[in-house]
Amino acid sequence: MYIGVDGNRVRGVRMLLSLNPQIRAIVLDDAFQHRYIKRDISILLTNYNNPFYNDSMLPAGRLREPRMGYKRAQFIIVTNVPMNITDIEKRIILKSINPKSNQKVYYSSIIYQSLLPVFKNGGPIPEMDKNCSVLLITGIANANSLYNHLLEITKDVVHVSFPDHYVFKPADIVKAIKLFDAITNPNKIIVTTEKDAMRLQVGTLINSFGTAPVFYLPISVKVHEEKDFEEAIISGLNPLTPTKPIRKLEKK
Repeated sequence: MYIGVDGNRVRGVRMLLSLNPQIRAIVLDDAFQHRYIKRDISILLTNYNNPFYNDSMLPAGRLREPRMGYKRAQFIIVTNVPMNITDIEKRIILKSINPKSNQKVYYSSIIYQSLLPVFKNGGPIPEMDKNCSVLLITGIANANSLYNHLLEITKDVVHVSFPDHYVFKPADIVKAIKLFDAITNPNKIIVTTEKDAMRLQVGTLINSFGTAPVFYLPISVKVHEEKDFEEAIISGLNPLTPTKPIRKLEKK
């Protein structure tokens, strides 16, 4: 497997193919509006709590293009749905999406794993229950699901939210620690996301946390009807031949 990072997607794909011409599939992240590369499959993700059909274009909403752009996707995945979502709810969502005959709609849920320490020698893993208070630090686009999950299983949650892809500074951590110290419950911890945990593992930031217990909550994603989804994806990529690369690059 090869991983490429390039602001110019066409150049990045060409570089990957130059490294290994036998690559048979290339997965692009966050590229639904990227039109310079022709793709065999387009997958559109839409959040259960803020689906595209109820949203608006920037700056009024979060959409990067008009809602009708969803017609380009072969697969639409409604993310962050409750694990116990009912068939009636699914039918309501399906009616709102109004998929075309060539589109398939799937649903996925977040599965929260056990806490892990952000830093080495983070101490014993605490039990998150109704006796535990949490200071939640996030720098992701939408932390509502995580916040609601923690609120459901713990005593209370104080959320310190930063923008997506935020680069944390020592002053940010100092302010967060003041909020943490203000929590009167002695049974308290700091929780962040796995994505944010990687950005917090910097010397100056580690020192700013002092001895505070800092943990992250790993997640996995469960696609409902997972076998059907996998078969549909594979079917969309076939037939493959040694002489036909999956991706054809369009000229700018």
